[in-house]
Amino acid sequence: MLYREIEYAVKLGADRRQALLAVTCHAAQMTGTADCKGQIAPGYQAYLIAVRDNPLTEPNALGDVVFVMKNGRIVRGSYD
Repeated sequence: MLYREIEYAVKLGADRRQALLAVTCHAAQMTGTADCKGQIAPGYQAYLIAVRDNPLTEPNALGDVVFVMKNGRIVRGSYD
């Protein structure tokens, strides 16, 4: 689970914002896919998750996923 890697990065000294950036836009840059991934923008491929709490302030927020959206369609959970 990706949220565990984020927690490890925080334990090693990264702040939460840095850790989230590392697995999103920075990962896209490092893999050469920043032209289509790593942002929420028109024309970009997107996997989005909705969580109940703020992942910048709540350590377990990323473990409580409400829904997953892929390319504009909810593929897990629901948006109520």
